[in-house]
Amino acid sequence: MRHDETIWLVIADSARARLIAADPPLPRYRPVADYHRDIAGAEAPDRLFDRPVATASLDSTVTADHAFTHRIAAALDQAAEQHQYRSLVLVAPAPLLHDLSSALQPATMLLVQAGLAQDLTRVADQDLPGLLESPPSQ
Repeated sequence: MRHDETIWLVIADSARARLIAADPPLPRYRPVADYHRDIAGAEAPDRLFDRPVATASLDSTVTADHAFTHRIAAALDQAAEQHQYRSLVLVAPAPLLHDLSSALQPATMLLVQAGLAQDLTRVADQDLPGLLESPPSQ
């Protein structure tokens, strides 16, 4: 698959995020990575990325939210540097969408094609096309 045609979708809420590649011909989705944060605030292991995982509880929910958001942003920044995708679509509730956008590096932000302030984390991949055909920019 040519990375210069691939679009990555970030479907997230404050407890979980999944990265999905939309490869041409659209819509053809494949999972890239899943992130989960447990209730205590420590992050659960990623399914596909091989990265260290925090095991101690964090002091506050705000700190945990910040760490979780920045962990996702760091993965997106790294993938952008490696040209793993052409553009990025962010889908998350409005506060998280703002925090995630703020955490991305400027070069990654240039790849953001759209943002949708909505929680679609419980929507199955095969049901996403109708909901994401033309997401509004944020």
